[in-house]
Amino acid sequence: MIKEVDGTGVGPWVSAGGTLRITALGDFSVPNNAYNGPAATTAPYNQRTIVRHYGFGACTAATSTGTGPCSVALIGADGVAHALTGVSWSDLLITGTVAGAAFRTARCSKPAILNNAASW
Repeated sequence: MIKEVDGTGVGPWVSAGGTLRITALGDFSVPNNAYNGPAATTAPYNQRTIVRHYGFGACTAATSTGTGPCSVALIGADGVAHALTGVSWSDLLITGTVAGAAFRTARCSKPAILNNAASW
């Protein structure tokens, strides 16, 4: 789950050659569906909320070509995918350098987590 996308400043605007930062939500407290009320004496049944982790997952095979298992591409106004270069991928942060084009959406792929291409 994405928390924030930042470019040159706060917000997704980034000029050609700039770095795009995509930040994951990370740990987040959510209602516990297994909660049985104050009479329950064992976890997780006595906890109103539990912590869920919303990250990108670790990826050690990031490439700058846009074709590897941990690639990030922006879709241009022309509908063509333009890979970010110098991609760095961690569980909580993805960064990459934007080439010169006008973009309307981002796509990143990671097998088993995003099923090879999830548009945001």
